[in-house]
Amino acid sequence: MVKSNSDLGVTLSKEDMKVVLRNQKISFLLVVPLSALGTWLIFNRTRCNYAEHIIAVVFLLAMNTLFGFIIGLIGLLPFEYEIFKTTCNVLSMIILGYGFWFYWQFSRQAEYTKAGRTWRVEVSYLVVVAMILSLGQQFFMVAAACNRSAGDKPATEILK
Repeated sequence: MVKSNSDLGVTLSKEDMKVVLRNQKISFLLVVPLSALGTWLIFNRTRCNYAEHIIAVVFLLAMNTLFGFIIGLIGLLPFEYEIFKTTCNVLSMIILGYGFWFYWQFSRQAEYTKAGRTWRVEVSYLVVVAMILSLGQQFFMVAAACNRSAGDKPATEILK
């Protein structure tokens, strides 16, 4: 069981976390076009252009953020931990199901077989999630490392 972020080989101080949270928008600016490129390549028969795929990814990320915000608000309520954990698990499954349903509806206009549509939906959702996790994590690690090595300078000045 992982008890802290240092158990994962990552040690982030409070200052590093502030840098990560302050620069979170930059990671989304990287994730959106790359995820849209992945879905554009996967759903090539949908007759949607690249810009429409960007809008779809932004919409999916916005809905996931909204659901995550709801989970955060539930955490403010005075529930026992087990009830909160169960609620979070149920909402996480709803978020996951919503992502699959979203791409299922997005691919509706293409003339794929059910099997072809199914694997495309699964792979496209995994592409978006993998981009968010990998690029976001890599960016945050670099931002935190730059912050540590810069002393008092903000990470945005170092990256320029």
